[in-house]
Amino acid sequence: MRKIYIEQWPDALQTNGGTILDAALKAGVPYPHQCRSGECGECKTRLLSGEVQQHPCMTEALSSDDRENNYILACRCRPKSDISISWQTNGVSNIFPRREIEGTVHSIDRVSRSVVRLLIRCEGEAMDFAAGQYLRLQIADLPARSYSMANVPGSKTIELHIALLKDGRVSNFVANNLCLGDSASIEGPFGFCNFQADELGPIIAAAGGTGLAPIISIVTEALKREPSREVHLYHGARDEADIYAGNKLTWLANQYEYLNVQTVLSQPSQSTSRRTGFVHHAIESDFTCMADASVYAAGPPVMVEAIKTVCVSKGVSENQIHSDSFFTEQNPSSVKKVSAGKKIANLLMFRKQEQAY
Repeated sequence: MRKIYIEQWPDALQTNGGTILDAALKAGVPYPHQCRSGECGECKTRLLSGEVQQHPCMTEALSSDDRENNYILACRCRPKSDISISWQTNGVSNIFPRREIEGTVHSIDRVSRSVVRLLIRCEGEAMDFAAGQYLRLQIADLPARSYSMANVPGSKTIELHIALLKDGRVSNFVANNLCLGDSASIEGPFGFCNFQADELGPIIAAAGGTGLAPIISIVTEALKREPSREVHLYHGARDEADIYAGNKLTWLANQYEYLNVQTVLSQPSQSTSRRTGFVHHAIESDFTCMADASVYAAGPPVMVEAIKTVCVSKGVSENQIHSDSFFTEQNPSSVKKVSAGKKIANLLMFRKQEQAY
């Protein structure tokens, strides 16, 4: 049995072979993380003392310089001795205690060829969370999956946007087998990419695919608090058939004078009046200086990294860039188009290592 001492947590944790992140989440620690598979880097942690076994991960998540400076990924490390660690994060203005809540399926709607909108009605009190955070959903006897809340805090009805994956057990069950009134267990909130109320400048909000869920929550919360705030929302999709939540975005744009909404299609199958290309290129062409802006980005890792690079080049402070990266097997074409060949090779190598692990 190994002990884990976390600088930001008062109690020592114990583990007997699992990862640092597994032990932390089991103990109720609000540990920063997203993918749980060594791809996003959200659980990057400084190892203060002790030894760990680091399993394969992407170099974009943990670079050679990171390793030399005693950084590890909590989701890919198992303690070999008692250890002391400190997680690395820009921080979050609101941290709510993790809870387990039972609910029932209230609505299931296929809103595009690739997305299902699921509403779950909570039993008892609503879940407390900060706009932009996510939960873990468990239905039937299937594995739990993580989804961001698209609703704003305070609602007893939770809205989730579920991407349909070709071989996804959970997403296909939701689309084809889940019924109204079925039970659902949710656990949360998780995540450190949330609305920062103390940042007062314009907002650039960018979403790829179902990354729109947390972005809608963040933008809606921001405009509820300050209706005159300047907000630019970009939603990237492959083709017209992949666009969803159009009515919601139109309604928001009609409600708030200073909200500008744009949809960007990366692979349109026919001529379109919408913008085409990639979201980061749209942002790059729309702004000359963004020094006072706050940026929220959610979607495929390559898209998020490209947006970060553009925004920093336009003067945005890294401390005011808040992001969630979602990796699915449906992203490879986007990866090839946006990333350099080295990043593709790293991803393929990681996948081979992951299969062997």
